[in-house]
Amino acid sequence: MRQAAPPRRRRARLAFFTAEGLFMLRYFKLMTFSGEEWEAIQEDLADLFQSADPLPGD
Repeated sequence: MRQAAPPRRRRARLAFFTAEGLFMLRYFKLMTFSGEEWEAIQEDLADLFQSADPLPGD
């Protein structure tokens, strides 16, 4: 049986896939972000990755 990844690894994986999706949306011009929005998103992703708090359900 496969063991669940530790919460920090799960947060890192979530931040990575979220960032990849946002870059793809931005690259293909499916969504646009102002400079302030883009910086806020990057800060949110960094907080998600660095957070010591468990994700909901942990």
